[in-house]
Amino acid sequence: MSEMEAQETIRPLTVDDYHRMVEAGILGESERVELLDGLLIAMPPEGPVHADVAGELNVLLVQRFAGRTTVRPGSPVALDGVSEPQPDLALVRRREERYLHGHPTPQDVLLLVEVAWTSLAYDRRRKLRAYARNGIAEYWIVNCVDRRVEVYTDPHELGYATSRNYEHGEAVALRAFPDELIAADAFLP
Repeated sequence: MSEMEAQETIRPLTVDDYHRMVEAGILGESERVELLDGLLIAMPPEGPVHADVAGELNVLLVQRFAGRTTVRPGSPVALDGVSEPQPDLALVRRREERYLHGHPTPQDVLLLVEVAWTSLAYDRRRKLRAYARNGIAEYWIVNCVDRRVEVYTDPHELGYATSRNYEHGEAVALRAFPDELIAADAFLP
């Protein structure tokens, strides 16, 4: 390996490294960062549109699926040893012991949602690939720029085999609950 190649080598952080950084006070618990693919990613501040859309969708999901699932807004999901993103919303399986001893893993996740305004490219590329590679069955991007919901299903190593956009006036159903339609108008900006 040449000297130039050695300078370009990046040592990825592990989830354990990330947690130790928080415990040591290097990162604050409220600091807007997430670990994805071994990289510490600074997240942009939430604007009013992002906060409103995420809040409305949170209320809808809680009302619709209360008792059948758990809605986790802005909480970590343990994808693998080098990724622990914090999606805007996660709909996860209910467990008797809840998630007191560890964050949900891909097997627990029914749906991950990212509300995208300034983060649209990141959510469509890096996050989408990480979620698909780790087997997240259904991933929604609430695209606030184009005012639509992008639904991704059938994950594989490079992405998702199936995608569909939902506009105002249409209704979206989760794969886990195909008979439960959610009007896009209820949460799109």
